[in-house]
Amino acid sequence: MKASPVPSGLSFDEAATEAKRIVEYGQSKGVLLRLLGALAITLRSIETGKHCFLFLDGRIAYQEKPFTDIDFVGYSRQRDRICKVLEELGYQSRGGFTEAEFGRMVYADWRRGIVVDVFLDTLSMCHTIDFRGRLEAGKIAAPPADLLLSKMQIVDTNEKDVKDSVCLLLDHQVGFEDETGVNCKHIAETLAKDWGFYYTATTNLKKLKDEFAHMYAGKLSQPELQDLHSKIDKILDATENEPKTIGWRVRAKVGPKKKWYQDVEAY
Repeated sequence: MKASPVPSGLSFDEAATEAKRIVEYGQSKGVLLRLLGALAITLRSIETGKHCFLFLDGRIAYQEKPFTDIDFVGYSRQRDRICKVLEELGYQSRGGFTEAEFGRMVYADWRRGIVVDVFLDTLSMCHTIDFRGRLEAGKIAAPPADLLLSKMQIVDTNEKDVKDSVCLLLDHQVGFEDETGVNCKHIAETLAKDWGFYYTATTNLKKLKDEFAHMYAGKLSQPELQDLHSKIDKILDATENEPKTIGWRVRAKVGPKKKWYQDVEAY
């Protein structure tokens, strides 16, 4: 008898259910995991507002099973316990050198065609986001400020990154705490330590208002556009007003004449 085809991934509902299952099972074992990526942003958007359609339109509604991987961040001190949690949930390690090279563990459920990535302590792509001391906030997803930084650290931003960022900003207040809002103080403190990260993130935030606007503007009312711009300005103002480190000021004198970001290898 002909073998059944291997599923190519999970639908949005399946991926959301699986992400919650992993986080909640980990928590029952004393393991702290938080969801990252577009799925995290969409779950927060659905919980807090109406703008998740910017993500859903064309990325879920027209794809039966668009999710082939789910990204989490955890603490390296819990590495062995994270491995045990995933194995007990039916995942198998892909092995290799991913943890040593990228601070990342990769597990897979081949039967369902889904891969789970767990970043340990940091997310290191074009720039590095340090999650140590950040994961206690929230229940399923990482704090909104960290999710926004994960999008704004991308040098070559694409349309889905722009839409995810717009959703995140429209559906959250910009303030000084993590539970329900985008903590602009945390963003400012992060960018005040690293000029390269500052340059990429502030450039992307400014582009959200003008160069990238064609990707979402037709779906927003004028009051919504004003709200978006106001929130971006609040983050930019907090960032500019945050005292900078000596290293930041020294690097700023060189500017973009010298490469300011890390190349992201395909892995």
